[in-house]
Amino acid sequence: MSIGIGLLLHQNFDRAAQLTHALLREGCRIAVHIDAKTPSSETEDYVKLFANHPKLTLTKRIRCEWGTFSLVRAQLLASEAILMKFPEVTHVVQLSGSCLPTRPIAELQQFLANNQGTDFIESVVAGQKNWIKGGLEAERFSLYFPFSWRKQRILFDGCVNIQRKLKICRDMPKGLEPHVGSQWWALCRGTLTAILNDPCRREYDRFFAKCWIPDESYFQSLVRKHAKRIESRSLTFSRFDQQGNPMMFYDDHLEYLEHLEGFFVRKIWREANSLYETLLAKDYTADQRDREMRLAFAAQTERLEGRRNRGRTGLSMQSRVLKHLNNRSETAAPYSVLLGFDKTFLGIDRWLSEQIDQPVHGDLFAIGQAEMAQNTSLSKGNLTGHSKIRDYAPLDFLVSFVWNHRKEPITFQFWSVKKEKFFRFLANDPNARIHYIRYAWVPELMRENITNLAVLKRRVTALMEMDRQRIDALSAGHANFKIYALADVLAKPASILYALIEELAPKTETKPRILPKTVDWQGLEKFTNLLKNNGMNIDFELAEHARPEWHDAKTTPVLIAE
Repeated sequence: MSIGIGLLLHQNFDRAAQLTHALLREGCRIAVHIDAKTPSSETEDYVKLFANHPKLTLTKRIRCEWGTFSLVRAQLLASEAILMKFPEVTHVVQLSGSCLPTRPIAELQQFLANNQGTDFIESVVAGQKNWIKGGLEAERFSLYFPFSWRKQRILFDGCVNIQRKLKICRDMPKGLEPHVGSQWWALCRGTLTAILNDPCRREYDRFFAKCWIPDESYFQSLVRKHAKRIESRSLTFSRFDQQGNPMMFYDDHLEYLEHLEGFFVRKIWREANSLYETLLAKDYTADQRDREMRLAFAAQTERLEGRRNRGRTGLSMQSRVLKHLNNRSETAAPYSVLLGFDKTFLGIDRWLSEQIDQPVHGDLFAIGQAEMAQNTSLSKGNLTGHSKIRDYAPLDFLVSFVWNHRKEPITFQFWSVKKEKFFRFLANDPNARIHYIRYAWVPELMRENITNLAVLKRRVTALMEMDRQRIDALSAGHANFKIYALADVLAKPASILYALIEELAPKTETKPRILPKTVDWQGLEKFTNLLKNNGMNIDFELAEHARPEWHDAKTTPVLIAE
């Protein structure tokens, strides 16, 4: 029993040399194809090392590209070289440079000897939507694919769409039924010889040359014509995610690999030193396969893939772009939002932080820069507060901010009048606790001293509409919220702030005697009367006792300047 290995290489030739040495040591005959795109400076050491080895042959090099017939041509070159140079070979196994054996080669030899005449190749009828994870399935045979999916995506998609509109439909060559499966197979010498010498091979090659990803269908279809007995499975274990990307194996997978189905595994991380040292060792032995270990590996992998695909609530990451749904929270933890407090009390962030012994952030969406606690420009998780980056995706900024601070209380200010979509998200987030001071914009507008009545009316109308929309959004949303009238806040600042502290930090025992100073609101009543008398329907009205004289009482807090 002699095994031939078709080895496809294009990178990491130091690791490929380790694999090659180990296979040759176990008596395998090897045909190596090296991608012609790989610079000779990367391959020369490997070529010098094995060029004259009696059990290894180097094939003609061609340029290979994923998804094209070039990969099938490389497989054909390797297969032809093995059958021609090594007549003692009984089975040919197709591998890549990123594969490693998970069982001793002697065990594979015994397995193939016990299964004489059986071809091991995954071969599934195309079009049943039960194998391919994304991309085209039946259409990979019926359409033409002259463009590269990776390098010419626009042309690729355009060509597919045009053919669909024109209802292009190629027919399979007579006598073939389209099958798909893994390109890592193990075929008997007789079956592989029949495929290579098939009188219709030129027709088959022309047909598959215009298919998409033919290395997953060429041998898988032709083997159905020539094989006597097929087991539709690969002897090389591989796993793909929902996007069709291969799973990478690392050192911490070592305890599971010997229990997986098959005799090889791909794809191995090039820095997985323990895997290379253990699996390629001369004295490597494997325990009897344990079904429980295999099931544990599958369960763990599915759990991790599920976390990667579905993520965790409030986690934004490279593999997962959050979808902000109307009835679903995407934030990871509760947080408090103060609207209008920084426009009513001077230095409220620092004062409130001192009272509750928690970080209190300023306006995270302020113009120019997010006002993070302690004036930092980077929050936990290296999340930058730069306005251009933040405003590119403000919802994702908030979600990431909450995720990175989820293990601590989160409180921040917000006001921006240009982020109403963002506010609707806040109002609809069950994790949000919103404290809203209505008409907090009035003192600031008063200090602008706008003399043009038409301009003033437009400003007031827009700000009142903002108030109305935000209050409507809170009423219709899922956030917890409290709405304060500005007149009440100015009249009873102590009670408002006491209640706020108790909510943000319920365990706070002492009430502060020193409060932050309110903004200058002298003349506010006159200003609001001016607005009303000029036809602006503003229902703001200062209470009679909203005067700053009460601060003299010994039992009341003292208002101080910042």
